[in-house]
Order: sequence, then C-alpha cells, then structure tokens
Amino acid sequence: MASAIDGGANAAIRASDLTVAEESDRALLRRVDLGIWDAAWLVRGGERD
Repeated sequence: MASAIDGGANAAIRASDLTVAEESDRALLRRVDLGIWDAAWLVRGGERD
C-alpha cells in the first residue's frame, strides 16, 4: 500500500516537472516569436503598420 502511495506521489512530481518544462518551452517560443517580429520591424525601417 505504501509503495502505491509513493508511486502516485512520484507520478505527480513527474507530471509537475513536465508542466514546468512545457511552460519553459512556451516562454522560449514566445521570446523567439517576439524576436522574429522585432527583426521584421527593423527590416521595415521600424515603421508602424
């Protein structure tokens, strides 16, 4: 019984680690998207649409 509880706790920890990793990946992708947008803005001469 105790091992089942430990296993459940470990699974929850792994799931939370995955969530943190996914959030980190999403944050990185947002930064990359903003970087691409900034580069395109500079190529256009920094003019607003």
